[in-house]
Amino acid sequence: MELIIMDSDNIQSGDDNGVDSIIKAMDDVLGDFQKPVFVPVSMDLLYDGLVTIHDNIYDYSGETVVLATGKPLTKEAIDRIRRHFVSVSEEVKVSYGTHRALMERYLGTKIPDRKELEHRLAYDKMAVLCRRLIEDIRANEALPMELITKLLKELKDCYSKASLSDIFCVLHVPCAREDDFYRHFLNVALLNSLIGAWKNLGTGEVEQLMLVGLLHDIGMALLPESLIMAPRALAHCEFEVIKMHTVRGFDMMKNSGFSDLVKYGVTDHHERIDGSGYPYGVGGGSISFAARVTAVADVYAARVAGRGWREAESPFNVAANLAALAGEEFDEDIVEVFVKKLMKEMKGRPIRLSSGDVAMVSDLDFSDLTYPTVKFGGEDGKVVKTNQDLFCKGFYFSKASEL
Repeated sequence: MELIIMDSDNIQSGDDNGVDSIIKAMDDVLGDFQKPVFVPVSMDLLYDGLVTIHDNIYDYSGETVVLATGKPLTKEAIDRIRRHFVSVSEEVKVSYGTHRALMERYLGTKIPDRKELEHRLAYDKMAVLCRRLIEDIRANEALPMELITKLLKELKDCYSKASLSDIFCVLHVPCAREDDFYRHFLNVALLNSLIGAWKNLGTGEVEQLMLVGLLHDIGMALLPESLIMAPRALAHCEFEVIKMHTVRGFDMMKNSGFSDLVKYGVTDHHERIDGSGYPYGVGGGSISFAARVTAVADVYAARVAGRGWREAESPFNVAANLAALAGEEFDEDIVEVFVKKLMKEMKGRPIRLSSGDVAMVSDLDFSDLTYPTVKFGGEDGKVVKTNQDLFCKGFYFSKASEL
């Protein structure tokens, strides 16, 4: 099979035609992937687990259908076939799965379907615009309002068309570490929007939260890139410089026509309920609602993505940590809504375990979020509670249709 490598230049311009051409190319390549692959196998080599047969299988008389085409080869079906045939060496065509399933087994990962691909490409396109936004600010030390407006429009379009499952996927898809910084803006914007919707806010308020998420770290563009992209933990004096990004962001925004909700959401998103945050060390009710929402979204997005010096964490571990700090550092009501909704979306998703195996999340204990219960195999698979020796390493993307 010919593999097509798609260069990111196709979407560098942010042109929808580039995205459409990539999707069309993928459609052409993957069009036959949903069709089953049939191979001839002798009767004596049939086993439970082969997927389907190509043609009806008749009994020795050639009149009675023993097994109809497309039916799964269960143990009972195989026994029935063998009872009706004298020669077990006779061959039948059976399927080991679709082209897609076979390729996914070979690659060890899920191949995105068309809808997933569209969302991922739209997300990549926005990441390119985020990079351009930061580069523009570095060059001019001012906010490019036209580009911000375009990005916000793209985000709203993505948010309105995508399901929670789609958003969940793009939030957790691994990417090159040098891209994490730019994608973080998008991830916090999307998470802010979800939290706003889960809190039953109106459309206008949700969009304002989205804008706060998009701009929350905008002050970073005015700080040394060597610190932002450092492949190591920062020294205390370096971190003190990084902490200035909140104030630098506010300074750029204060005369640009943004609402107070957006400006103070950006300035205060590192403040904490107990007063332990920065830049001013305020706490409790002094922290705006937008900042409290963004604090939760920012921490979750940063920790599940990792940093140059720190590996990505399990979403379950991050959720458990947020829950533990609710009411102390983070707003208790916001954390409760966020964690419950997010954990509900985790159920039924395939994850990669520390053992290298793939299993499906079958249950979650809210008193022990770090270690979900997982199921190996199909409906009758073994159910195991994860622990310190067997834990989640990340997601196996797309809902589990077969494990």
